[in-house]
Amino acid sequence: MKRIYSLKGRNLFREVYLKGRKLQDTGIRIFFLNINKSKYVKPVTINDGLNDSKRVKIAIALAKSYGAAHVRNKGKRRMRAICSGFLNEVNKGFYIIIRIDSDFRDLAFEEEKRIVRSLFAKAGLLNGDACNQLRQNN
Repeated sequence: MKRIYSLKGRNLFREVYLKGRKLQDTGIRIFFLNINKSKYVKPVTINDGLNDSKRVKIAIALAKSYGAAHVRNKGKRRMRAICSGFLNEVNKGFYIIIRIDSDFRDLAFEEEKRIVRSLFAKAGLLNGDACNQLRQNN
């Protein structure tokens, strides 16, 4: 996942946690907030023609209780791989925080992928085509 998709800043994190909506499943919680409702949106510093309302910003958060540093790093790498796999299907204009608990650590990669995708669909973060395809597969 490229750096332009990373959610940075203490104030943005606090705002997403306080004002955003929350969904949860086995060992994972997703907090999301529409960028248009955010108070701390920064102007674009990268000259690629896209402002923040045409992007999605994602952060992955783990507690120290998840495990040792190498275990937390592996969990973050796996979650980044999952998110980058369907990043083009995610609706633009959202700040998303993915909070992973220790229950999520023992799941297989495909199971993790299915859970995250279903949470994104339930939250309405996936495009209409992606949601319809997910319903057909289930």
